Amino acid sequence: LRANLYLEEERWQDALNDYDKAATLDAASIPALSGQAFALAKLDRLPEAIDKNLQILALAPADFTAQKNLALLYRDNGQMEEALRYANAALSVAPDNERAGIESLIQELTTAGTGGATTPGG
Repeated sequence: LRANLYLEEERWQDALNDYDKAATLDAASIPALSGQAFALAKLDRLPEAIDKNLQILALAPADFTAQKNLALLYRDNGQMEEALRYANAALSVAPDNERAGIESLIQELTTAGTGGATTPGG
């Protein structure tokens, strides 16, 4: 896809336009949805990127990448509870080489959710 070249060149809007065309041809194309989500996130259109990842999960409920991306997008959008929910879901299906990163993200989200306190009253 030409969209992939646009991503390499950091031409996010051009990539999104091409992924939109691909999704028009096949609305259930996970690569097209994933590309749309990535480009939208790079364009700081987080709610739309979240929506695309939710569409991926509707098609493939155990998709690790979509779950991880949702955790990151919700975190970046300030929705820590949702971020933690999807980080835990990602951990449940994470390949071995991704587990440590997801566990670290869960720890980050847990700390953020408590206002940074690591001890009671702290």
